[in-house]
Amino acid sequence: MRWLEDEDATPDLDYLVSAPVSFPLIGLVQLAHYEVTCKALGVNPGKLRERLSGSTGHSQGVVLAAATAAASSWESWKEIAPTALTILFWIGARSQQVFPRTSLTPNMLRESIDNGEGPPLQLLSLPNDRLRLFLLLRAP
Repeated sequence: MRWLEDEDATPDLDYLVSAPVSFPLIGLVQLAHYEVTCKALGVNPGKLRERLSGSTGHSQGVVLAAATAAASSWESWKEIAPTALTILFWIGARSQQVFPRTSLTPNMLRESIDNGEGPPLQLLSLPNDRLRLFLLLRAP
């Protein structure tokens, strides 16, 4: 973490955008936003949750939506937040193991960018039956 204070120690971009690093870092920022919102409003995570009619997430954001939905107090938040970050790390690590970084020809990359699609990215998919099983196993 020295790189946060020492610019010369900053890891290269490929490392920072790797899934095992970027997933939990993005999650950490999202958790921090939720916590700051709670503190700014003077409520605990459960009270803020009661004021919301729903929460959504895309990709790794689903983990954060579940974390914010599950936290009912500051005590539960302190247990749930690290668990969410751990889940994000392992999703990122397994994603990178299964879908390692691939090389594109310069022409393919240029074509993707020129067509407004940006650089190609890989996505993680979970079949509905496995998602249901996961949710059932996690239910209280």
